[in-house]
Amino acid sequence: MSGATGATGAAGATGSTGATGATGTEGKAGTNLAGEIGFSTGGGNLANKEFVGLGASNTSEGKVQQIISVTAHVTAMRCYAEKAPGAAAVFTLRDNASATAATCTIASGVNSGSTTGLNVEIKAGDLLDVATPAAGTSNSPGSFSVAIGP
Repeated sequence: MSGATGATGAAGATGSTGATGATGTEGKAGTNLAGEIGFSTGGGNLANKEFVGLGASNTSEGKVQQIISVTAHVTAMRCYAEKAPGAAAVFTLRDNASATAATCTIASGVNSGSTTGLNVEIKAGDLLDVATPAAGTSNSPGSFSVAIGP
């Protein structure tokens, strides 16, 4: 016959840390930061010597600039006008109120254009917009998109 179970004793000291395990396999590759930034007149008409932001255009650049949250490179630019211009119209991406090398041309008689092979750095906190040309806009709604990558 057994007697009654005794009281639980005090906890023992913590043991030493064991050896580090083997290094695991490398994880899956992350995203390539591919994306785009869009600008449009928001249904309003493109006009000469204006700036286009998100759903608006204005002669005052500060009213339409868009802040960005990532550092990246612009790799391509596309442009569209509802009505084809009578002469080629060149639109320019602006960064912090300065022209960049990213431009997009809509040729006479067509309503869209594109430029690829760009490598224009933009930084988190920069302010972006698109400048319309001094002459040649089609006086119709327009939109723009820039592709971004690492």
